[in-house]
Amino acid sequence: MSGPPPPEPLSPSVAAENKGPMMLALTWTFTGVASLFVVGRIISRRKKMGRLGADDYIIIGSLVRLGP
Repeated sequence: MSGPPPPEPLSPSVAAENKGPMMLALTWTFTGVASLFVVGRIISRRKKMGRLGADDYIIIGSLVRLGP
């Protein structure tokens, strides 16, 4: 019993239109920048207030959930 035939390779013109790698790079870049802002916020709130509020814990939870 054989499986389905392998897919045909993409033509060069179609492969050149593939924006997947660029989108992945942008997604991870913006995720990294957002993570730096969250870390900065947490550090500044710790120094200024001495403790974190409920909103800070929600932000930290969201950032942890964002990871792979």
